Amino acid sequence: TAAMVRSHRKYRMMSRLLMIASAFPFAFLGSAGLASAQIRPPQSGFVWDASLQAIRPVQGLPGAWTLGPALNLGVPVLAARFPPDNNFALIASDSSVAIVTGLSAGKVAVVPVENALTADLMTLNDTGTTALLYSKSQRSVQWLQGLPSNPAVVRTISLADLGGDVTAIAMNRGGNLALIGIALDDNNGSLHKLHVRGALGFVGNTHAASIVFAQNDRDAYLTDSAAGTLMLAS
Repeated sequence: TAAMVRSHRKYRMMSRLLMIASAFPFAFLGSAGLASAQIRPPQSGFVWDASLQAIRPVQGLPGAWTLGPALNLGVPVLAARFPPDNNFALIASDSSVAIVTGLSAGKVAVVPVENALTADLMTLNDTGTTALLYSKSQRSVQWLQGLPSNPAVVRTISLADLGGDVTAIAMNRGGNLALIGIALDDNNGSLHKLHVRGALGFVGNTHAASIVFAQNDRDAYLTDSAAGTLMLAS
């Protein structure tokens, strides 16, 4: 009948409109919907840009990555460390150390760490819960725990009795053991271990430029810049 034909045509028309709407959703938002929608390129992580003294997002997909604009944090970022999930950053400015939260959510906040040293070197453990800071001016290292939500200084250790300058620091995944490399001159140096509740201990003579803990969380690999070698410390 005529009524059935009209009903069938109406059904076909509605079906086509729904297909178009699902393929081009923003065409049906209207001006108000477009104004409120937040369209951002996909982000793969964040990096510290030393030349800008800032944190920048890595945007795009693998093979087509680009650096986005610097985040406005209100302070110059002299150093930064990121956990594997890139959800926050540990940053050092010229007068403080702070946690930058909300990176993945896009709601960035800068939270200073009370009583933290001004840091020349920093390292995070793999879970992003513990950090070690080194201050050249105060010749000390400092242990932070409770990252990122409740960062607190749990210990400050003086290195005043050791000569030279710290060139590398590393922390194991458990966050309870750290290694500290010290250079006495261009060719000589020493490696020391430090437990979160223990004394500073001598490991050996080496000019460590970088240190990375092994998967067993006890041994570590280090590069000796004077000898040009890769070593295993166990």
